[in-house]
Amino acid sequence: MSSPQSSSATFSESATYQEPVFYADAWFKEPWKQGGTPALVVKLTKKRKTLLTRLESRVYEVKAASAKAIYYGLEAEADILSFLKWTGSGYDAETLSGHFHPALPEGVTRKAIASPDIPLIHDNGVHFTKPGTCITSTGPSFESPEHVELSKGVGYTNVAAVVDVKLGELRGKRLVHCKRLSRLQSDASLFVQFVIGLTSPNKEDIGLDTSVQWKIDKSSGKKVSGTITVNEYNDDTDTSTPKTYDLDMAEQPFLRPGICGRGTVGWQATDPSTGQSVIIKDAWRPASKNSESGYLLGTKGIPGVVEMLGYQDYCAQTAHFRPPGFSGKEFTDRFKLRLVMKKYGASIWFFRSRLQLLQALRDALIGHRSLFECEIVHRDVSVFNILLGASGAPEGYRGILIDLDMATYTEDRKSSLPSDPYTSIYVVEGRSLTPSPPQDYTDELESFFYALCYILHAFEKPGTLMKQLPAPVQFWDHDDLEMRAVGKSAFSFNVSKANELCRYWWGTCSDLMRDFHDVVRAILQKKDSAQKDPNLDVEAKLEVYDSLSQNSGAYFEAVKAAFDKAIARLETEGLNQEEIPDKPTPRVASSPAVLSGAPSTASGSGVPCERKIGQGGPILPASLPSQNTSFVRKRNASDDDYVEATRKRARKNETAELCSALHSSGDKGI
Repeated sequence: MSSPQSSSATFSESATYQEPVFYADAWFKEPWKQGGTPALVVKLTKKRKTLLTRLESRVYEVKAASAKAIYYGLEAEADILSFLKWTGSGYDAETLSGHFHPALPEGVTRKAIASPDIPLIHDNGVHFTKPGTCITSTGPSFESPEHVELSKGVGYTNVAAVVDVKLGELRGKRLVHCKRLSRLQSDASLFVQFVIGLTSPNKEDIGLDTSVQWKIDKSSGKKVSGTITVNEYNDDTDTSTPKTYDLDMAEQPFLRPGICGRGTVGWQATDPSTGQSVIIKDAWRPASKNSESGYLLGTKGIPGVVEMLGYQDYCAQTAHFRPPGFSGKEFTDRFKLRLVMKKYGASIWFFRSRLQLLQALRDALIGHRSLFECEIVHRDVSVFNILLGASGAPEGYRGILIDLDMATYTEDRKSSLPSDPYTSIYVVEGRSLTPSPPQDYTDELESFFYALCYILHAFEKPGTLMKQLPAPVQFWDHDDLEMRAVGKSAFSFNVSKANELCRYWWGTCSDLMRDFHDVVRAILQKKDSAQKDPNLDVEAKLEVYDSLSQNSGAYFEAVKAAFDKAIARLETEGLNQEEIPDKPTPRVASSPAVLSGAPSTASGSGVPCERKIGQGGPILPASLPSQNTSFVRKRNASDDDYVEATRKRARKNETAELCSALHSSGDKGI
């Protein structure tokens, strides 16, 4: 069989395309083992004790007065004490709720039910939790759950809170509710105040975002429409104006769950005044970081970089939810921001042809160079932060670089934490080196190289993953950072030969990989020489690193030229039988007209940009295929790492055994 690139075969109408799942799902699905050996149970018990010991050092207790302040003002202390003196009060949550909330708004209910035998199904449809008590709810923000037959009509979509009370210990859904009540009688008023708060008909009292509003279909109990309001700031007038967008009910929001972290949510919405599809992102940025809005204000109009349409930098602050004067090293003060951005295509992970992939990488690469010329270092280049442009997008907009929440300015370019298979070698190793090299443009160029190579090794063709990640890149996401660096070093100094790739990539793409490799190897050789030179002191080594970054234009031009050559070859060859022509899809929202107002420079020669300091959070892929929920779950499995699920490959079997053993022993929350 000849190389696909060697013929001028045209697209076959019989070709089919399946959205690829993420490796964590594609490789690691296996039957969960039942039970466990006695030796395993002992091992798991020790691990559990170790875990609890680690958590214990991160649990902070507050005084009862501070805990009462959470729901301060909902009811007067005198009314609570009067209720407690009533002989019929007891500690029944339903009685408490009915007494203090006697008249609820129409269509709104709150009811405390015992739920130790009711499995609340998680969003993956497999795992579940059995909390002791649920505050079931109806109203505009609550809808009937899936798996009604299994959960007796109760699920996370129609409960205001879940609570476990065991041996005097109250564990609420929010960390601030974690308090030991070993002497419940002495904390009776606190207990009552918590119940009043958790059963409040006021959505803000129970922690819901009142800027997001829903309409519920009475017959089905499901949400049928919704809106989200952004209090958009105008930099010219220094004023804010509320603007309401219609939520896209056909697309699930992007979620990044986690007890700690940014808590990112990406809402898919439409501007009702223009009909333009947008992504509205909520995220909690650390108070110490610049806002992503500041970077995007200064880069507006740059081809290949996501465009912000509006923003609200300050929506809330975590410090306001904590007791006055509270501090702890594990608790970061965060600000919630909301960004409105143009909606583009999916990640390059969902490429449909070699030409589409290379065009997207090339335009994002040029946009990235323009960021650097605006004195911005992105620090988080990955396959998930490069989106496919809208169908029919002009040159410069066929690939879009997103997610500037990790970005920084060039004068403060400390290395970000190594987090994925695309992180450069010197960022991975940097913390163990003296001096620690600052993360600069050459590191980012190296990340683009790994993004290209990862896809070339991971896919047989569009939509079809390799059954196993090939050896040359297997160590790129190893748990041990040193092993990551070793694996990438071995690859970077001895890149794969064409015959180590699937035949689909032979020719143009394998040649591009080798051309790109020559540039990356030259950079690494200079860094290695400086790092290992005994005649260079710390300052001299830093000067070498800085010189590499400041004179990186030649490296960029060489890589850009390699992409241009490869793209020209593919444009001549045309699509082969394994490729799908670019066509509009539900994920691609904006038309070429949306992009027509932006300048279209075809190189990274520099776009004038006004530098504005603001405050930060991540931008999201415009959308992910709704039918591929497994990918979405894995993509969101960690707060600060889109590919955390893949990172944990080495621990997969052990984790499965741990969960099985805990499940079989009657433990909850598996």
